[in-house]
Amino acid sequence: MIPACKAALFTLATVALCAPASAATSGGEFAIKDAGKADCRAFIAAKAKGGEEYGRFSGWLMGYISAYNQVMPNTFDIAPWQEMDLLMALMQNFCDKNGQAKYLPAAAGLIAIIKPMRLEEKSEPVNARHNGVTVQIYRDVMKRLQTRLQEQGFYNSGIDGYYGPGTRRGITAFQRQEGVPVTGLPDQVTLYRALMPRQ
Repeated sequence: MIPACKAALFTLATVALCAPASAATSGGEFAIKDAGKADCRAFIAAKAKGGEEYGRFSGWLMGYISAYNQVMPNTFDIAPWQEMDLLMALMQNFCDKNGQAKYLPAAAGLIAIIKPMRLEEKSEPVNARHNGVTVQIYRDVMKRLQTRLQEQGFYNSGIDGYYGPGTRRGITAFQRQEGVPVTGLPDQVTLYRALMPRQ
């Protein structure tokens, strides 16, 4: 689990339990399919067991996110830098504390937390390569990271969204300050620490 995930726990729990249902019929009812009907206890058990059952929950969440991207205005990607491991860690943190909650409201709460970080328009992917490892990231997300590094005094080049020596040095300095593994790359831990709003 990423330690910094704890900062989002209270927000996720609050939003997921209080999120209003979207009206689908005149009475506000709509059909919930597959893993979305399960409760958090079933998700935790599936995650502990792994395999096909856990894949069912993660696949459902990815489908939910893709559908959100398709139907919501001003949204190209609601989760432009959050990979499955981070998203599922946030879901697990919520479910650990709310075992009887349903998986669908937990997913809706997750969407509410990451929505401010969404990409509103399509952005080209760029590759960050260092020490034989490649990380792919949207150019606009890289610009956000460069801006954040610049604000903290770790980066003093242009905000161009490309990974070069200056960006690598800035990321490395930021990682050292944060006490996270020093990869020089915009990995999940680094993006979480740099871009996730502090609670």
